Parts: sequence; structure tokens; C-alpha cells
Amino acid sequence: MGLVFEVPVAIFALVKIHIITRQWLAKAAPLRVPAAFVIGAVITPTPDPFNQTLVAVPMYLLFELGLFVARFA
Repeated sequence: MGLVFEVPVAIFALVKIHIITRQWLAKAAPLRVPAAFVIGAVITPTPDPFNQTLVAVPMYLLFELGLFVARFA
């Protein structure tokens, strides 16, 4: 979960050095929420949906923050 907090910085850096574009990331909009919940399900130690949601929501919000910050790159 600690690596998830580096996502906005990583997105900003990758956009800044022209490896990816913000538009390319924005095209993946329908996959963001399901991907966050799948990753949340994989990395949580318990099978209950409450803990999965506690992990998935910050992952999704940090990805959106990364897209917002990439606008300024």
C-alpha cells in the first residue's frame, strides 16, 4: 500500500519525460475503478469487501490526483 502513495509522483514524472501522455491515461477511464478494486482485493490479507474498499478508494483517488498533477507537466 505504501507504493500506492508514489503513483501521483510517478505519473507526473512519466508525463514530464514524455513516456506516457495524459490523454492516454484518460482513455482508460472505464477501467480505473474495477482495476482499483481488483488490486485492492489482491493486496488485502482478508477476503471481506470492507478492507478491499479501504484500499481501493485511496488507490483510485491517488490515480486521479496523478492525472490532475500531470495536467501541469
